[in-house]
Amino acid sequence: MKEATLLGSQIGDNKGSRALSMSDKKKEAKKSSDLVNGRCHLAPLVSTLDELKKHMSQRHWEIIRMTPFSPLLDLHPIVQERGLLDGILQLFDDPTNTFKIGKSHVTFRPEDVSLILGLPCYGTVVKFKRQKPLSEFEEKYLKTSKDRQRDNIKKKLMEIVHHRSEENFVKLLVVYIMASFLFPHTTSSAPSWVGQYVDQLYTMGQYAWALAVHKFLMDGVPKAARCVKARRSDRKINTGYLRGCVIALNIWFYEVTGTGKKVHYGKVPRALCYGEKSFRKTVSVGALLDSLSGREISELIPLSNEENGILGTTWASRVDRPMTAEKVRKKAKVENINSPQQTPLHHSSNDSSKRSQEFNIMVHRLLESLELLMQAARNLRTCPEKPRESSSLTSLLDAIEWLDTIESVKEDV
Repeated sequence: MKEATLLGSQIGDNKGSRALSMSDKKKEAKKSSDLVNGRCHLAPLVSTLDELKKHMSQRHWEIIRMTPFSPLLDLHPIVQERGLLDGILQLFDDPTNTFKIGKSHVTFRPEDVSLILGLPCYGTVVKFKRQKPLSEFEEKYLKTSKDRQRDNIKKKLMEIVHHRSEENFVKLLVVYIMASFLFPHTTSSAPSWVGQYVDQLYTMGQYAWALAVHKFLMDGVPKAARCVKARRSDRKINTGYLRGCVIALNIWFYEVTGTGKKVHYGKVPRALCYGEKSFRKTVSVGALLDSLSGREISELIPLSNEENGILGTTWASRVDRPMTAEKVRKKAKVENINSPQQTPLHHSSNDSSKRSQEFNIMVHRLLESLELLMQAARNLRTCPEKPRESSSLTSLLDAIEWLDTIESVKEDV
């Protein structure tokens, strides 16, 4: 494979037992410094999160779990491997906006980000610009560019975690995660627009965050890929940085190729399956790409009901019945999932049968959830050691008779 061979020659080969001379080491260091770099560094973020967790109260956890970002608190300190990122960018095909891996052109999609990070893919589109005046929360914590610097946000988090400002702490924590991991760029600070999206805790889950993370990253990929390819052809060019969540792109590559070294299996989202030793050394990336030559690579599909739940109801029919990757690709074309003119929230107005099928799937899933709720309520009612009475518990117990009628409705759907 030409790309892999050239990559191997670009980043070095450690075969053989000959010790590197000082000049050789300088050359290797120079080659390494020429590789494209990202701004997505998980180790400092995980270290900060671990320190904050020691002081977070139950109330802190209750609030963070109301947001779509709670799974990210369990991330491992995955290393950003520049050699792998550089190799992936060499595979990017600008005209088709795909990656040429083996024999296949594979699209990195917002749905893939959703599977990898556990963020919602459907909902209100996040716009990368300010649209509202500063809120009281932003005035207090994010008013100036200095306030939005990651180090200063970290200092504020360490202070207010001890105060009774749980909601502000969670909002600022989400901003810190965005600045460090989801939307990092060269200024090492949070983008000016993020504050308006975290100000209301109860609406955070209404936004298409996976779509936003995908767009923020992919907007810079074509230029970065051109720089990498120009450098490979011996043109003197600074490859620079690629903004955004490049670790999601690296994990996606490992997932579609099946070559990742996981530390856990079956965890959702898939980023939790990878640890600090999961990524390959730079010198082995060329061999990895060589090994993929001639292979057919399929796009990611959800592997469980939990993953399907993350993606949303529009993907439900694809999980109910096993489908080949080719069928998934054809179905994606029909539904225009990858069309730049549409967001995943929109659907064809003429496809009434698909809408009807999706509606029935939603109804059945709702009924299944209600059955679980019924069982939990019955268990509470018959529990020999009942918890302290509350209005919520009373309302739940009073609703059992109404929920029982759902069973007859389900048979008619």
